[in-house]
Amino acid sequence: MLNFNKQLKFSSFTGIYDVVIPNNHLLRKIAENIDFSFVNKLMEKCYCIAFGRPAYEPELMLKILFLKLLYDLSDREVISRCQTDMAFKFFLGLDPEDNVPDASLLAKFRTMRITEEELQEFLNETVRQALNNNVIKSKSIIVDSTHSRSKHTPQTPTQILREMTKNLRKEIHRTQNEISTVFPEKPTVENDIFEEIYYTKALVAALEKVELKSEKAQKLLVKVQKTLELPNLVELQSANDEDAKIGHKSEDNDFFGYKNHIAMTEEGIITGLSVTNGTAADNKELENIVNQTLENGVEVKDVAGDKAYSTSDILKFGIDKNINIISKLKENVGSKEFSDEYVVFNKDADTYECKNGCLAKKHKMRKNGSIEYSFYRCDCVKCPFSKKCIGDKNDVYKRILQNVNYELFEEQRKFEETEYFKEKCKIRWKIEQRNSHLKNQYGLNKTYGTGLWSMKAQSFLTAMTANMVKITKLVATI
Repeated sequence: MLNFNKQLKFSSFTGIYDVVIPNNHLLRKIAENIDFSFVNKLMEKCYCIAFGRPAYEPELMLKILFLKLLYDLSDREVISRCQTDMAFKFFLGLDPEDNVPDASLLAKFRTMRITEEELQEFLNETVRQALNNNVIKSKSIIVDSTHSRSKHTPQTPTQILREMTKNLRKEIHRTQNEISTVFPEKPTVENDIFEEIYYTKALVAALEKVELKSEKAQKLLVKVQKTLELPNLVELQSANDEDAKIGHKSEDNDFFGYKNHIAMTEEGIITGLSVTNGTAADNKELENIVNQTLENGVEVKDVAGDKAYSTSDILKFGIDKNINIISKLKENVGSKEFSDEYVVFNKDADTYECKNGCLAKKHKMRKNGSIEYSFYRCDCVKCPFSKKCIGDKNDVYKRILQNVNYELFEEQRKFEETEYFKEKCKIRWKIEQRNSHLKNQYGLNKTYGTGLWSMKAQSFLTAMTANMVKITKLVATI
């Protein structure tokens, strides 16, 4: 039950805050400049008003999450600090002798109360408060993506199934060794995913005909059955984090996790955010984060980004919205980039990446002005998508040929030569600095939880926290 009509109470210890918390303390300044009360009305529908045990206000819970991210603490650590740190209690609006919620309630609030709609509204509210405080003065936004590594280890689909069936057989050998005779012959190490799936199905079919006495074996069998039913089984890269994917920061530097696509003003206020798996192309999310910025009331004249954003669809988007795209053209972007269900261009690796996570080799530009990209024969032979991806039966590996003479880019090339473009390019370093702060100061370099939803919650709450701190610091300079 949520009750906003609290009785007024007085504490004889409140004066301690004036003694131990200096006027220039960051949390005191944030409390003076940021209004958290919006969350009570926003999340009122998530609680029962008429009956039930009294619940802690959403405003209090959100403030605790703010402290958790601001100081990069675990749930238990932030609750422990809230119990003993007077600056924390002052910021939360509690009296020194008041109790704080249990760490388990904080986890429930984050995972069960907050929805994706609320996450977006948290970020939108910080942008509105920045506008109300007149700290956003520029008409340029900077876009970029930064990655967050999953706390889990990447695996191939073959490794996932192999580990599951191994654990299942091991448990049966331990508890019912007499029925191990029904096991089909194990596949060899060189077998591909489809042969591994065939073996796993044969094992499941054999065990369904016998009675498993071990409860653990029964659970392991159910887990294997559910895994076999997954529609994206051949694309899985982790048994523990099914949403995380292997992305590339460069041709020889990859990561397993997610991408955070960010739009930010020159002042450092994050105005748009989109969270995807690690393989998502940066340019595909630009329209989303720019539209978020516009919907929040921020006027946008220029969008600055790296070479990933100099694609034909983005330039057309800029023309439609009357926005200048401040992004230098890549060597190969004079043409319409090849893209289909199985292959996209990876700007960080500066080459094409297939659905199976393999990178193509980039060849030198030919005399006719074309560039060839070819995937490695050994990768394509083992790929589960090779037949549909390559198509031509005469080819054994994927090849892409680009002609760099697309007319749409002629105006952009001329725009690159102007002083205005060159001057605006100089602001890009600001988002690199902000990305570094998000990852190293607020803990966005690695996921706290598992799955895309958990990553979205972490990213949006981190962006909200960073915005509130930045607004506080900017207000002090006005």
